[in-house]
Amino acid sequence: MTIKQYTLTIELDAGISSAYIINKKGDLVSSGSQSYNPVTLKNGYIEYDALEIIYTVRSAIIHAFKNRVTPSSISFIHIIASKPSCLIWNKQTGLPLHNAIAYPCKRTLAVCNNLSRSPVKDKIRKLTGLHIKPEYTATKIKWLLENIKNISRNSREMYAGTVASWLLFNLTGKKVFASDYTNAAKTLLFNIKNLKWDPFLLKEFSVPGHILPEIKPSSSLFGETSKFVSLPDGVPVTCMTTKNQACLIGANSLRFGENYINYSNPGYIIINTGKELLFPEKPFNSTLISIKNDIRYAIEGHIHFPIKILQLMTPPNSDLKNREIENSLMDLDDNEVAVIPTQNRNSYLDSETIKNNIIGIKEDTTLVHIIKATLESIAFKIKYLLDIIEDKNGVFLKEIKATGYLLNLFLTQFQSDILQIPVQKINKHTMFISEQLLYDSLNGTPSENIRKNQKDHKLTLPSMDPITSIALYNQWKELSNISYN
Repeated sequence: MTIKQYTLTIELDAGISSAYIINKKGDLVSSGSQSYNPVTLKNGYIEYDALEIIYTVRSAIIHAFKNRVTPSSISFIHIIASKPSCLIWNKQTGLPLHNAIAYPCKRTLAVCNNLSRSPVKDKIRKLTGLHIKPEYTATKIKWLLENIKNISRNSREMYAGTVASWLLFNLTGKKVFASDYTNAAKTLLFNIKNLKWDPFLLKEFSVPGHILPEIKPSSSLFGETSKFVSLPDGVPVTCMTTKNQACLIGANSLRFGENYINYSNPGYIIINTGKELLFPEKPFNSTLISIKNDIRYAIEGHIHFPIKILQLMTPPNSDLKNREIENSLMDLDDNEVAVIPTQNRNSYLDSETIKNNIIGIKEDTTLVHIIKATLESIAFKIKYLLDIIEDKNGVFLKEIKATGYLLNLFLTQFQSDILQIPVQKINKHTMFISEQLLYDSLNGTPSENIRKNQKDHKLTLPSMDPITSIALYNQWKELSNISYN
């Protein structure tokens, strides 16, 4: 008899499906991935073939079953959605009625702009915790209902949902149509307070409630596999989350003020606010995490770092964690080079099209000077964001928990110096820890147990005196203001 000792995590990201085999300690045992190409139309719309997404999931799972791991050794499945696209499909045939609309598609930008200028925007914000943006599901479903001829708004034969619900529907042999709180919270249709599809929002976006999935806590028995190629029947699907929330849980940031920051591109910040639902300024949204029936709220926002500069400056076949580069950065004492945004800092943090100025270049300036200035600008931006949250929402951080490919030794230390708090660099596979926590909560295991069992992570303490730290930050802000004005 095969011992069921592994978890299968299926991650749906923009253009790629990944499968990860995880042991009970949260360690990655093996993985597989398969990309799929977007369907880019002449008008700039971005779509995905929904059936191809399922095929790539099957392929990724097959590639993950190696190193003596077999399908029969999987104890449960966790679905993670990074940037959830959405679609409408026939619930009887299981066939999509149109391509899935990709998360970054801007086809409903005009609708969102009109709503953002209308009196109803504040009510939508209070109900959902979200600023109105075309990335979210509501306006995309509205667009499909109004523009695709073979979709009838009054039809009882169709389902509408994110790709997470689409995958669950296929994993369970078309038997289960459901979503979890964190995925529902990305739709602009979900009431973040009463945890239900909201009648006012459904009416505002002209979306009939009967086509939407049942909503459950993230740790729930969503269903069991049935007739899904590459998996045996009967494997329970017990977890579903969005990626940011999975990482927050996996980092054991379960108390007020605990957090997770990802230094990738785009990066993001998510901060636990406990039972208190706060409404931060842009570029942040309110969201939630769900551990069984325990709901905790969070502040969440994406950040676009000046990654292009680093790509141009970093030597070929190398990266920021190359020991030679890290040593050069740490040894460079004085640096008169600075990287600053060309627009208002708020716009900079919420836009991937923003430009940067590199100032202070002289004849003896090297690549190391520019790389260091770019990493410093990242640390300054994080402080700027956290200062906004402290000033406007009263959330003060005692330390940050972070990971990401930009977070080398220099940036880790400089970030700690600028914030004057410790930086805990955690395992890059932290989202996998969340699976065991969610599964244990479903079976009655106290969530604090996972905190005791988690591996120790490296803690970096501030080494710069506070006066110097404040002076460097104020200088960056002054240069940014000059650039903007």
